[in-house]
Amino acid sequence: MSATEVILAELSEIEKIIANEARLASERVGYPVDPHSPEIQARVAEIILSGTGEYLRNLVTAAIPSL
Repeated sequence: MSATEVILAELSEIEKIIANEARLASERVGYPVDPHSPEIQARVAEIILSGTGEYLRNLVTAAIPSL
């Protein structure tokens, strides 16, 4: 698996995080929240920077010892 494939796999997981955070925010406020809103972007950045990003990278590359 190339580095590009790893990044694409990570993007798929990040898209799931964005969708989950938008859904949770919508449930909290009682109306749909745009996944591109600043509050969702900030929350996703917080999640990724809190160590989840490293976890995703390790998860995606675990089966690829050459990377």
